[in-house]
Amino acid sequence: MADLNLEVVVYDSPCDPEGGVATAKRLTTDGAVSAVIGYLCAETLRAVLPLYQDAGLALINPTVSAEYVRQGETRNLFSLLYGDGDQAAFLATYVKEGLGLHRVAILRDDSSYGYVLSTAFDAEAARLDLEVVANVAINSDQAEAAQAVKSLKNTSPEGVFLAASPKAASLFLLERQRQHLGGVVLGPDQLADLDFYEMAGQAAEGLLVCQPILLETENPKQSQFVRRFEQLYKRRPDWIAAAGYDAMRLTLEVLNSSGPGRRAFLQSLRTISGPDTAFEGLSSVDRLTPSPAL
Repeated sequence: MADLNLEVVVYDSPCDPEGGVATAKRLTTDGAVSAVIGYLCAETLRAVLPLYQDAGLALINPTVSAEYVRQGETRNLFSLLYGDGDQAAFLATYVKEGLGLHRVAILRDDSSYGYVLSTAFDAEAARLDLEVVANVAINSDQAEAAQAVKSLKNTSPEGVFLAASPKAASLFLLERQRQHLGGVVLGPDQLADLDFYEMAGQAAEGLLVCQPILLETENPKQSQFVRRFEQLYKRRPDWIAAAGYDAMRLTLEVLNSSGPGRRAFLQSLRTISGPDTAFEGLSSVDRLTPSPAL
């Protein structure tokens, strides 16, 4: 990178589509910008994608897993994170092959998010010959949660997959604790959130949650990152910090081979598509294609 005069410019793009579009217009009309790393929120990402597409500007996204963002025209979006359906399918595999369970139930909320999670889990369960004994819907209503737990108790599942938002999932866990429903409970990465654990309290004890990366101290590459991050910011990094770090490393690696310019960067980024050209991040080796990409 010694031959490149590189400038990293940081913008605040709030979880607000209108504000995100305003920032994206500034970036896409600046000819000096070779690539962009962002965004944190799915609705904002979906709103700005057409601008990046029209401008021929690569957008590397390390944190959004929402499936609906990846539908339609996304040739300029390169995702470092799995989709919601991917993590649901992984959890079904973990239930069957990792935990050795045979009978599970799905608890979903009545949203597109819950639909994607539940259908992906159910499809993978069918492929694995994992029996789904119940598929019950609830929303943010305590009476619904009570009825859902009562229904599940009649089917005696060995585990429950929570295809639900933090609010609906916390109501279920609280009611599960009250009615003494046993078994393993698993959920998506949205449930790895401090606000969720404050809502659920002790009822969340033992919940297994999917995460993009677990920073382990015995991994030299990860431990070095954690140490440097703690020195700089005086706190332990979460998976979002790790994902952002990987996104920046990937961007620098591509710039080192492509040089400046959005067209050259985009073409070089698209070559990371197989084992021979894969990028090695903190948690895995990634082979990129336009979204979805893992």
